Amino acid sequence: MWFKTRVGLVSIQEPVEILIGNHPASKDSWYVFARSKVQQESQLRGLFASGTFSNPVSHLAMFSSGPNCQRAIADCMSQIEVSLQAGSALCDLSTVGDASAWGDKWRQVQW
Repeated sequence: MWFKTRVGLVSIQEPVEILIGNHPASKDSWYVFARSKVQQESQLRGLFASGTFSNPVSHLAMFSSGPNCQRAIADCMSQIEVSLQAGSALCDLSTVGDASAWGDKWRQVQW
């Protein structure tokens, strides 16, 4: 399934789970993201460093914290649910969330 977001088109291969998280860089924003359920965890062990890499995520929508944040996230999740149930090839999230929540590191598309 394809997702049209404020920052581009994202292709998500199933099996996938759609989750909500608090953005670690900014506690004032929340995001809806997709994460592959196919286990892709691997460990890196080197002479100078080691670490674990897990399933990649794709950001679908960003939200600024505020009084309407929970409702906006619920509406976004409902829109995704409707698209999945309908078997749509594209879920349009290009107007969902807050443009300002994406921050400066993302280039937004004016669809």
